[in-house]
Amino acid sequence: MKHGLTISKRKQLVIYALLGSGLIAVYATFDPESLSFFPSCPFHSITGLYCPGCGSQRAIYDLLHANFLAAFSHNPLIVLGIATGLYKAILWLKYPNSKAAPNNLFYHKNTPWIILILLIGFWVFRNIPLFNFLQP
Repeated sequence: MKHGLTISKRKQLVIYALLGSGLIAVYATFDPESLSFFPSCPFHSITGLYCPGCGSQRAIYDLLHANFLAAFSHNPLIVLGIATGLYKAILWLKYPNSKAAPNNLFYHKNTPWIILILLIGFWVFRNIPLFNFLQP
């Protein structure tokens, strides 16, 4: 059994690292709330309602500046998504051979349905005035 990263996985890692570093540099340098070159949400512009991604650019900016409460208030879903992505990246690096990886809840057959229900629920609830704390 071969251990370590394969050449293909190393190339993927380099590409992801470069793209991620570029995005991190942009969001760490420029505040999406005060600059107009960041795109606004087309769904919100057309309907006046918030989509599940509304506030995510501001949340990323706040995360990169260690303002976790502000990030969570802008978009709790993106904060949880980034935490999940980091967890997956750590598993990917720690267990490059997927057969050696421990059991992972993200590979359960019901996980996509649970994520879909959470996403739609978040989308609906953040547009109900009673749940305005979910709005960005």
